[in-house]
Amino acid sequence: ARGAPLDGRARGTSGRVRPRHARRAGRRCACGASTDAAPGAAAAATTETETAASPPAKGRVLVLGASGGVGKQTVELLQEAGFLVRAAVKDPAKRTATQCDDVVVLDVTQYETLPAAFDGVDAVVIACATTDFSNPFSPALVEYNGTKNVVAAARNTSAPRLVLVTSLGTEAPLLNPLNLAFGILSFKRLAEEEVQRSGLGYTIIRPGGLSNEAVPGKVQLKRRGEAATGRVWRRDVARACVAAIEAPDLADNKIVEMIAVEGAPDRELADMFGDI
Repeated sequence: ARGAPLDGRARGTSGRVRPRHARRAGRRCACGASTDAAPGAAAAATTETETAASPPAKGRVLVLGASGGVGKQTVELLQEAGFLVRAAVKDPAKRTATQCDDVVVLDVTQYETLPAAFDGVDAVVIACATTDFSNPFSPALVEYNGTKNVVAAARNTSAPRLVLVTSLGTEAPLLNPLNLAFGILSFKRLAEEEVQRSGLGYTIIRPGGLSNEAVPGKVQLKRRGEAATGRVWRRDVARACVAAIEAPDLADNKIVEMIAVEGAPDRELADMFGDI
């Protein structure tokens, strides 16, 4: 059911996906078991070794824009949280930058490159962003059309949840000077609307100005339109993406704005999602 936690979703007959390295560990144990051992004892030893080697994964998450600032951090934090991660990059030269074993090369502006990457995926993090401002059409192609393609691929392959990272200022883009960059905030807003109309579970995160370093203050999630300006650490945005996936019952179908506020209380992201 939409909104159910990923680690409770039935997948095939086992209900969980065990990482490749755990399956390899099980095979080594079986091959290395003594031939004098009883079959039942060998099977029990194998099961115990597999269980100790790696707990079942929570689910598989596709991260689009995985070589970027937020995407790369999201890949890392999802892996730490026990998810299987499929990292998607546009540039084949950046495959190794993701620190992920499962890497796919695709282009969100080209729909035909997307469906194969969605196979077996439980959630999708859309962390793509315009980087080439020498092309005035880039925001329309990447932010809007790219997100439309992702939504179509997710619907056609039954990926149940989307987490979209956009930007502060999309609530009223025409009034924001950042929109002078070829209408980028307007196209981000159109992308949000595509996700909202998708029929899938979604969380939209609008971070303030992104920083590579920690920003003074504590992270705060605010309702749409409440944060006029502010900055936030990229790693904290990645943390919010992971929290949205881990707690869909609290984060489902919500738009949040995210900044760091000095003097604000230190709260769990899941709790803040629940308050929105």
